[in-house]
Amino acid sequence: MRIAKGKMKHNFKKWILGAAVIAGCAGMMGCSFTKDNTKSGDLNTDAGKRHDNLEYNGSVVDEDTLEKLASLETIIDQSYYFDTSDEDMQNGLYAGLIEALDDPYAKYYTPEEFAKLQEDSSGEYAGIGVVVRQDEDTGYAIAVSITEDSPASEADIKPDDLICKIDDYEIQESDDLDYLVTKIRGEEGTDVTLEIYRPSERKYHTVTLTRRKLENSTVSYYMADTDKKIGYVRVTQFVANTGDLFRKAVEDLKSQGMTALMIDLRSDPGGMLSTVVDMCDYLLPAGKIVYQEDKNGNVLSTYESTDGSARKRRKCKRIRDHDSGIKRIWRSNDCWREHIWQGNCTVGYSAF
Repeated sequence: MRIAKGKMKHNFKKWILGAAVIAGCAGMMGCSFTKDNTKSGDLNTDAGKRHDNLEYNGSVVDEDTLEKLASLETIIDQSYYFDTSDEDMQNGLYAGLIEALDDPYAKYYTPEEFAKLQEDSSGEYAGIGVVVRQDEDTGYAIAVSITEDSPASEADIKPDDLICKIDDYEIQESDDLDYLVTKIRGEEGTDVTLEIYRPSERKYHTVTLTRRKLENSTVSYYMADTDKKIGYVRVTQFVANTGDLFRKAVEDLKSQGMTALMIDLRSDPGGMLSTVVDMCDYLLPAGKIVYQEDKNGNVLSTYESTDGSARKRRKCKRIRDHDSGIKRIWRSNDCWREHIWQGNCTVGYSAF
């Protein structure tokens, strides 16, 4: 149907219609859309006419839906005890539409969340250099490891320390770990103050650190068996710099006489398709790596390994746990199938 401006009597109805359509596309494509509040207004104004040419052929957003949403907003305005933000309410609507798909790989991102996703995928970030996990009972961030040559390595922060406060913000049990990471990361050269609790000493202390650019080191390696020359490479995430780091690791192990390779993907949440394809291209013989297909069976794109060198024909061993979609690309290739080691479930970590 075509949305005519005469049917939109409320400003609320106006933005929710556009939001629902755009959010669906944004979440499934991993994109982010920003609402320009300077253009809001009545549909009779020039700013309000930006949806005049919007074609909507769906069935989710109809007049009944809009009426119910308007009624819910009225109830919230009249009865909800705490203050609310229009932006938060709108983002909740967009995210709810995508969450209704019950698909763990479909998500709506706010502009701030999408900026963090891009930063995470770049392999570099401005932060303090602490890998953390979250305490389920308190919500506090627990330091797991400290990055070498980072601001945290030069401050009084140790593994097992609990981060309880970020600047003036006291961490809540309900806080998401990504939200805490976003608050600790920031612009290069700016300061962040953390309140730390050290269980071993049962004491609190405060540290102030200056954020700086750090590389997200997603690859580590060593010669696991020096006699049999079995190399070990651990990949914690497929981000922009992972392919180069992986190549350097394998080439270094080869220079040490490596004859077999173990690739450890435990706790790897996945990442960029282009990165894992590049890594597969480096290792696999010539042939198809993976292809993308839509729900109608149409092949959208195909990725192939172009080099059939003998190096790529070597048998590889791999340690895996619950696979993400990206990790399944590794598992699906015949090169890997002869030797697969089963790993264990682990908790999720994050770095800032």
